[in-house]
Amino acid sequence: MSKLDLVVPFAFINPRFSLSWKECLFGYGEGYLSAKSVVSMAQAAVLSQDYLDSAILELAALKKGKSPRGLLEEAASLEADQSVDVTREKWLFILLSWLFEEKDKKRNPFLDLEYIYYQFDYPPCMKSFIESEPSRTSWMRTSKQNKQVLIKKWSEFLKENNKYSVALSKNSSGSEFEVV
Repeated sequence: MSKLDLVVPFAFINPRFSLSWKECLFGYGEGYLSAKSVVSMAQAAVLSQDYLDSAILELAALKKGKSPRGLLEEAASLEADQSVDVTREKWLFILLSWLFEEKDKKRNPFLDLEYIYYQFDYPPCMKSFIESEPSRTSWMRTSKQNKQVLIKKWSEFLKENNKYSVALSKNSSGSEFEVV
């Protein structure tokens, strides 16, 4: 399966999720975070005076075009070990939340959803809202109705599994974002 554009912007992550430097390193390594977002996270940490290590200060001042990987690895190495499974689960939730919010801007959000499903080794928790995993009653609905059902199940999944979110947010129309 080819790689899709699933880079989550800092503006989405910052008000909703708290990431450790190890989680940032994972996201950057997998291509879910851009270098610009990593630098923005370091700048936010400096502004909040949260855990000011020299690597984070250097990361916050990193020039455009320079790779943050070395400094990010240094910052991550100062943190306690954490489970890769927990980190992957958190990133799965972040990606699903971001894609849900962006779904109306995507030509085919279900293609991105399938890609996430594949990238995370087909997690059972996603099966109920994956288009290629038909439900027992999907044959009784139109394609449009099936997609509406999948979106509803996706939304319900995000509501029920929001343990990684740190705040409620508003969507672009100003109404309460139903996921976070």
